[in-house]
Amino acid sequence: TGGVFVVWHESAKGELWFAQKTGGVWTPELLHRHSGGNLGADCSIAWGNGLHVAYRNTVQNDLWYAQRGTGGWSRRLVDSVGDVGRGVVVSVDGGDVWLAYRDHTNGDVKVVRNP
Repeated sequence: TGGVFVVWHESAKGELWFAQKTGGVWTPELLHRHSGGNLGADCSIAWGNGLHVAYRNTVQNDLWYAQRGTGGWSRRLVDSVGDVGRGVVVSVDGGDVWLAYRDHTNGDVKVVRNP
């Protein structure tokens, strides 16, 4: 679709927001609300077969993935074992979505295909 995309978090509210700029107009959308704390200290956006956002809950130290298709946003928990999700990067290659992120608990880098 083109345009400019941004993601930011409202830490006081525990909300993660997405916005797209098209034709000079910004359109914000609430991506995720979590009453337990911060979302999105580490996040990444990619375009391909829809929009893809990976982000981290910095209170529970878990990793989330969201995709926007024709029906809106769908999101799911990717990993919640230990302190995970730091430095997350999302990439689209053909029809596959890839996430790479740090597992701080075990000192590893993890890669997930089509989360």
